[in-house]
Order: sequence, then C-alpha cells, then structure tokens
Amino acid sequence: MYPFSKKALSAMLAATVALSPIVTTGIAFQPTKVEAATTLSDAYNRVKLIYSKLTDVQKAEYRKVAEGLTQFTKEDWKSVLTTEQAAKMKAALEGRNVTPEEVIEKFTLLVYGTTSADIEAKLATYKQSPTFIEFERVMGDGTTDLIVQFIMDAEKEVWKKSYSEMLEIVLSGSIEELTIQIRDNLIKNNPKYAKLNSDIGTKLGTSLEGIFDINDRILAKLVSKNLLTSTELTNIKKSFITAAFAAGNPNTEPPVVIEPGPPGPGLDPPYKYEETDKEVKTVVGDEKVTSLVNQITAEKNEIVIDLKTVPGKSSNAELPGLLFTEAAKKNANAFIEISTEGASYKLPVSEISALNLGEGVKIIVSVNVVEATEIKAGVKVVSKVIEFKVEAQTGTTKVELETFKSYVDRTITGDQNFDSNKSIGVKIGSDGTLTSVPTLFTDAIVDKNKANATIKSLTNSKYTIVENDITFPDVDNKGNQEKYIETLASKLIIKGKPDNTFAPGEEMTRAQFTVLLVKALALPGQKYDGKFKDVKEADWFNLNGELAAAIDTGIIKGKPDGRFAPNEKITRTQAAIMLNRAMDLGFINFDKTKLDTSKKVTDFSDTAILDAEAKAAIEAIYQAGIASGKPDGTFDPKGNTRRDQMAKMLAEFLISAKLMNEIK
Repeated sequence: MYPFSKKALSAMLAATVALSPIVTTGIAFQPTKVEAATTLSDAYNRVKLIYSKLTDVQKAEYRKVAEGLTQFTKEDWKSVLTTEQAAKMKAALEGRNVTPEEVIEKFTLLVYGTTSADIEAKLATYKQSPTFIEFERVMGDGTTDLIVQFIMDAEKEVWKKSYSEMLEIVLSGSIEELTIQIRDNLIKNNPKYAKLNSDIGTKLGTSLEGIFDINDRILAKLVSKNLLTSTELTNIKKSFITAAFAAGNPNTEPPVVIEPGPPGPGLDPPYKYEETDKEVKTVVGDEKVTSLVNQITAEKNEIVIDLKTVPGKSSNAELPGLLFTEAAKKNANAFIEISTEGASYKLPVSEISALNLGEGVKIIVSVNVVEATEIKAGVKVVSKVIEFKVEAQTGTTKVELETFKSYVDRTITGDQNFDSNKSIGVKIGSDGTLTSVPTLFTDAIVDKNKANATIKSLTNSKYTIVENDITFPDVDNKGNQEKYIETLASKLIIKGKPDNTFAPGEEMTRAQFTVLLVKALALPGQKYDGKFKDVKEADWFNLNGELAAAIDTGIIKGKPDGRFAPNEKITRTQAAIMLNRAMDLGFINFDKTKLDTSKKVTDFSDTAILDAEAKAAIEAIYQAGIASGKPDGTFDPKGNTRRDQMAKMLAEFLISAKLMNEIK
C-alpha cells in the first residue's frame, strides 16, 4: 500500500519515492534467506530521510488519511480486494487466524500512521503482530525483506537517469513505460525477484504491480466516503515524490545524511535566510517567483513556504508582492501556506493581489509563539498562543493587514487530542477577552503524531485553543437539544441566563438571533450607518458592530417599512432566510452539491402561501439537515423560534458548513 499511483513509481523524479513507504513494513527486520544489492540499514536510513523531507502540510495530509482509515468498516476493507485476490488470500491464510482484509488494513495503517521519528517503535510492535507473523508464514520467511530490496533496487535504477532524461520522460508521458521496463528487468535478471512476483500472484492473487491497484482503491474509497478531498488525494500521491526528490540521489557516495538542505539535485533553494539578534527571516527573492508559481496547477493550488525557526527569535517570511499577483493569474483560488512545526497559515493570493499594491512591495507574514495575555474568560488554555500577522512593506514603511474578505485558515498543533465538543479556537483581545472563531479539529492517529485545530478567521491577531465544560440544570439530561446547547455554550458561542439556567423554551428575538449568527461566524464588527429608523448605534446588539456586520454581509435586510424590529420574536421562516443567506456567503464556501435534493419544500403542507425567497430558504436548510418539520407534516413558518431550536439550527448549520466538527 503506497501513497501514490503505480504511474508515480517511476516519476519519482522519481522513484525514490514510489515505493518508499512500503520500506517501512520491513526496514527493521534483518534479512534471513535473502541477499540483496542494498542493506536494510541503508533502506531504513533512506526512508527516514524521505520522511524528514515531508512538509508539515504533507504530514497533516498523511494524518488525515490515517484518521480516515480508522473509520473504514470491515466491508470497506473487503471492497478494496478483487474477488480473485480475496479468494486466494483467504485460501492461503486459512487456519492462520487472520483475514485478508486484516492483512491489508494493518499494512496500510502502518504506512500512513508512521513518521520518521517513530519508525523503529512502530516496526518493533508490528513485528510482533499476528499480521506480520502470518504473512511471513504464508509467503516464506524473509519475504518482507525481499520486497524492501526490490523497492530499493527499483529506486536506484530510476535515479540512474539524469535529471534532463527524467524531465523528458515525464513531459512525454512515458513514465508508465519506464516503470514497467525497470520492474521487468529486475524480475528477469534476478531469480529471487521472479519467484517473489510469482508467489505474490499464486498466494495473494495479485502481483507487485497489483499491490498499487489495491492502494489506489483504498484512496478512492476515502474520497467516495468524503474522508478525503480529490485535491488532498492528488497532494498525497505527489508528496513522497517531492520529498524523495528533496532527499537527493541514493546512488551518491557517501550515503546521504538527514539534515536540512536544498530541495533536490539541479535546483537552487527557493529562499534564503537572514538572521539578526531578534529575528530570522525566510526571504523569497523576485527571481524565484516564476519557479514557485510554476508549482501551481489545476490540481495543486498551494505554494508552501517553510519558515526557519530559531529559539528565542521571531520568525517571518518576506515574500514579493509579485508572487501573489502572478499566482492569482495562474489560479484565482491559490494560496501561500506559511508553515512551522507548531502552526501554519494559509493566505489566499486573491487577498493580496486585490490590493493592487504596486511594484516593489514586500509582504511580511509572521507566525510566532507568544506569551499569553491574561485571559479573563476562566477557561482552560490547551495549546500555545500563536500570533499571526501580515504586513505590506514599501521601503521602511509597514502597513499591517488585519482584516480579510475570506476566511484565512490557520492551524495550531497540539501535544494531545483536543476535545472537539468542548474546545474552540479563540482570538485574544488586547484586554484578555476572547472571541470564539469557527474551528475544526483533527485528532492524532498514532503516538507522536500531532492533533490539529484549523481556525477559520477573517482577522489576524493572537489565537489559541481553549477548553470549557458548560452544563445547565434545566437542560441536562432533558431531551435531544442538550448536546447542541451545551456544545455551543462550551464553545463560547451561546450563553445562559444570569441564574445559570438556559431557558430552552424561551422565544428568540430578531436581534438576539442576529447577534448569535454573527458571533458563530466570527464576523468582524462594522460601523453602523443608521440604516434602520428603529436602531441606534448604542443599542446592545450593535455595541460591537454586530448588526452592522450582518447588514454588510447581507444576512439581514430589514422590514419593507425601513425598520429592523429588533425586539420582535423571530419566526422560523425568518431564521431560515438568515441561515440560507449565510450559506450563500462566498467566504464560507458552503458545498450545496451535498444537499439532499430529494427533500422538497412541498413536503410541508403549510408552505404553499410563502414567497419565493422563503420557500427557497426553507428548502435549503431542510436539505442541509439544519431544520426539519413538525410531526404533523407542517413546517410552522409563522411559528416563533425558541432558544433550544435556535441552538440545534445554529449547530447543524456550522456542521454542514464545515465550520464545526460533528458533535460526538
């Protein structure tokens, strides 16, 4: 099982890669019956080197694969094997106390759940597992080692091609032919490889090439189950190729050593470093813009810049404004990712290119761990505090860019899993106040892998992850709405009453619902322009610019007579319209292709008299699973929205918009 297709085997720019991960299934086992051109020690060091060249983003994508694999059912694992493969493997393993799908599962989880830091520990555990023991009994002692040797020899053959030869092969589309040629020559010239290929076919119902097909089906299954995006799949298939290329030619002497270096043979480093007593700067020169922008394709929309970090010094990247404008021309949805060991920041190129800053402007992006301001909310801080900052610099003049038109993703890495029901990313104000921000959590899959919190925010500042545990006596163990209410309260999105109750049956006002929706989306406050004749700037629901933010984004439009009617009870139809408008906000990127279009507004017996906007809104939130009708088949469009109903709708909206994890 490898994180790349069989065509990638040769392109490795090549191959170091293509088969590298499988080396992790055998590196630690000393050869018994096999002689090989390369020692297992060399293989082990090579794989560690390649793993060390993976970027933080690539490691995170591997962790996502590993997380997705843990959600596979027994039937999912069965489905990745052909009928012939399953039958032959089952026959070969009969009486061995292990099934074919268990063999595939264990191998795959080892490959995607291993890092350069824990290979030995993972392999030591794996060596004692029934899967390894039974695999060796069926195939013969030393089979795993022999597969490792085959991979290493194949890799070396590819690297015998010069860079120009490999480039010509890649551009001409002859990669698969090269792969087949190398594979066939190794099998033809080494009887042990010929026997290995034959044994795999006889006993496992596949071949050396067929193993790649199994991996392709596994990754395709992840995509079909919405556990992986097609873009992430493409990135994963390329990640080892780029890492292996960065690791350099394995045929060189003396053997390569794991240490930071340029991206690979024949390439200049894409950036240089400038260091002072207080900071270390990763600098991209104008001359590197073209080569970096050329990394962007229709499938790949990111450029990753790894910040150099030095303890006790701040770290930042200095990027030419030209990088953003040229990248935007190549792909309007591209972004520059600034990555460090503990955090990353994805800056959409459109945000900078739209500013038309002119020539000679430098964009300074900083991602640094900072001391926490005194936090006043009484919550538990469960991550480092990271300050994200973007500045435009002309000469010695710097202007900070604090607010954006689209969500800018920033990831904070934790030392342990976050509790997604009780944790939330927060923006820390200068006075220690906290503002909750949409946050998605990804658990660590194996020891020493990291848990990640991805914060989606329209502003820059200091951010951290906090944990909270809120319950209400009038909600606890009292109905289906409890999980929604307590989760949103723990995430600092909704509040209870002064007497510590929630009052679930109390009806909401239009102003209250507006403020909650603005807060859930972390919309920056705006200056009120006096739009409504019944609203003053000093009203409680606009003290921090909440109402103005809702007006600015189009979430609310007011009454035909020019009023907002803040104290009127909000009806279920009005709430549906506001949520549907929020779904349509460009920066949310709500995927409406996932809506259940079998559900129609006509399913409700009381919606025929509504206007077109109301019908469309009710149908949209119904299809998204945000709200449903009453037991009697009505939607009750004129009914008022209660606080418990609000909590459910708000939570389901955030979940369906991928701004919050499913509630566990």
